[in-house]
Amino acid sequence: MADSTEKVPIALAGPEDVEQCMPPAYSAVTGKPTTSSRLLKFGAVVLLVGAVLLLLGTIGAFYFWKVSDKHVYNVHYSMSINGRVQEGSMEIDTENNQETFKTGSGNDEAVEVHDFQIGITGIRFAGGEKCYIKAQSKAHLPDMDSLSKEVEMT
Repeated sequence: MADSTEKVPIALAGPEDVEQCMPPAYSAVTGKPTTSSRLLKFGAVVLLVGAVLLLLGTIGAFYFWKVSDKHVYNVHYSMSINGRVQEGSMEIDTENNQETFKTGSGNDEAVEVHDFQIGITGIRFAGGEKCYIKAQSKAHLPDMDSLSKEVEMT
């Protein structure tokens, strides 16, 4: 009986003695997490995944979206050739410094290309298998923006 009433100093007490002395508020609780904490964790994960997807989308957009200052002007027109109305189109490509004229369709089609950068003109008629090439002086097409401003002023 002397052994059971003997006092043990705190320094010699083991971890099992400390757990028994702790009040219930500090004891380790191993229970289910509440639904609000689960919702907060789920919301944080969704927010993080959304931010990553937004970042990847932005990087992809800047990588694949190459802005080009290519200006191509198209004009479609009708004209009368030998009493027949023919459809035609003219295309001005300011980036490549070219003009392309197309007149007619099918076997009556004619294509004329003026390449001012290289200095040649090519004409091809669909009815024949010949192409005519003519040298020309090299020139640069005028800037369409400045021309349109001049036309608006007059």
